[in-house]
Amino acid sequence: MEGDVWPGKCVFPDFTDPKVREWWSGLFKDLTAMGVRGVWNDMNEPAVFELGTFPEDVRHDYDGENVSHRKAHNVYGHLMSKATATGLKKHLMPNRPFVITRSAYAGTQRWSSVWTGDNIASWEHLWLASVQCQRLGLSGLSFAGSDIGGFIGEPDVNCTPAGYSWAPSNPLMRTPLRQQRNRLQPGALELRPRIRSSGKIVYPAPLPAATLPLHHLLAICRLRHAHAAPPRFCGAAGRKYA
Repeated sequence: MEGDVWPGKCVFPDFTDPKVREWWSGLFKDLTAMGVRGVWNDMNEPAVFELGTFPEDVRHDYDGENVSHRKAHNVYGHLMSKATATGLKKHLMPNRPFVITRSAYAGTQRWSSVWTGDNIASWEHLWLASVQCQRLGLSGLSFAGSDIGGFIGEPDVNCTPAGYSWAPSNPLMRTPLRQQRNRLQPGALELRPRIRSSGKIVYPAPLPAATLPLHHLLAICRLRHAHAAPPRFCGAAGRKYA
């Protein structure tokens, strides 16, 4: 399958094919040698510009069943995460890999953390992010988070600090950095006191480094393209297995 995404024309591997998953997991040797300790799988619903996703008549191996995309769609990102975590684990042992995915399925928590995708800079989406993360946690995908302040649009100066007040309660906490919104990043002078005070509400004392998984990432390789390991495989990159 070919389609247009952020880099332009892209080729989508069939992650429902065991041979493709094995090939994909073998691509991380050079990346880990350069210091990459985590991989971000983006646009892996799969998402295709203009089309939305694959046409329903695209065929998938599906572990030898040869099915249409109607059946394979929901597990595509899940199996990509599985292959990614398998490859990182192979080259990082005894250190743990770190994977983030935008698309998930039942069992993805055994391979990857999740973020809720492109949201809007609004109070409505701040409320929605809270609901999404709670429901993901109840579904077993507890290592989850949302874009603080929204990914699309310009948040107001009150909405952004409110996002930072809520976000530290999530295991995955991130803010999208976009050039036109630098004034609302956590380092912005007018926001520093408010963000600092909101963080103290959730974490009154400094946390040990072992509890801050993203701080252990030496690098995150964001892969815009392209069933499940024990939960210990999903954790802070750079930390060794017990």
